[in-house]
Amino acid sequence: HLYGQSYGGILAFEYLKRVAERKKMNENGRDDDARCLSVILSSTPTSVSLVEETATRLLDAIKSEEDEKETRNDENNGEDDESDAAGAGENKKKQDNESNNEQILESFRQRHQCRTPSIPQPLSDAYSHAGTVWRGTTAIPDYVAKPPSDGVPRMPSAMIMRGEHDFVTQECMEGWKKR
Repeated sequence: HLYGQSYGGILAFEYLKRVAERKKMNENGRDDDARCLSVILSSTPTSVSLVEETATRLLDAIKSEEDEKETRNDENNGEDDESDAAGAGENKKKQDNESNNEQILESFRQRHQCRTPSIPQPLSDAYSHAGTVWRGTTAIPDYVAKPPSDGVPRMPSAMIMRGEHDFVTQECMEGWKKR
């Protein structure tokens, strides 16, 4: 049995597809490969560009919410940017913007990645040991899962799953039904 989460799910699918395609080409009729009975693809998108678009849309929604809150707070506090000293106002805006961006990313994490107030230590440890070259979608920006070539023997059964609030939405995973 094989489990792949996110990028690991893409690797699992591509590996199993290659094994199935290799079996098709194996003329001796022997099954020399260890048999994978099933695969679980967890929060695994079929298209990197689609999941990027989805994450951007979700981030933009959070930014809009934060902007609305900030506007309401400014109106309630009666703040007037013109009353700031020339340089101090710009510096404060820059600091506020950086703080706002951090808050937006934290809100995104809590809504769509790990819905806990703080990152659990095992997850934090895993992130700190993640690679650099193959980390993130910039390593595979044009990836779209393609079905195995024609005549390939049946691939293992698959369970496709995702978290209810995951940024890898149902739309991002619909393509697995066609593969």
